[in-house]
Amino acid sequence: MEEVENRSFVRVPFKSTTILKSQNVRIEGTIKNLSLAGAFINTREKIERDTEVEIEMIFDNAPSAVSVMLSGKVVRLEPEGIAIQFTDMSTGALARIHMEIQRLSVPLGTRIPSCCF
Repeated sequence: MEEVENRSFVRVPFKSTTILKSQNVRIEGTIKNLSLAGAFINTREKIERDTEVEIEMIFDNAPSAVSVMLSGKVVRLEPEGIAIQFTDMSTGALARIHMEIQRLSVPLGTRIPSCCF
C-alpha cells in the first residue's frame, strides 16, 4: 500500500544554492524541493535535529541572482541531506518563495500574465 503524505503546503522540485549557518557551522547545499513551510537541502554535511539555522537562499535562476534570508529549524536528517522547517521570514522572502512555487506549479505551455512577475 502506498504511503500518502499529509502536507499543508504545495511542495515543488527546485534547484538552488543555499547556505545554512548555526553558531560556528556553515553548510553549503542545494535545495531539492521547496514549499512555503520548508525545504529539503541536499548536502553531505549534517546539523543535529532541532538546531536553529539561518538560511540564505540564492535564486540563481533569475536574470540576476537574488538571495533571501530566513530562519528555520532542522526537522529531519537523511543520508542525502537535511529537511528544514521555516520559522521566520520577511514578507519579501515569503513573496519570492511564493512566486517561485507558483511559477513551478503552472503546467508547461500555460501563459502567465506579466502582472504576476
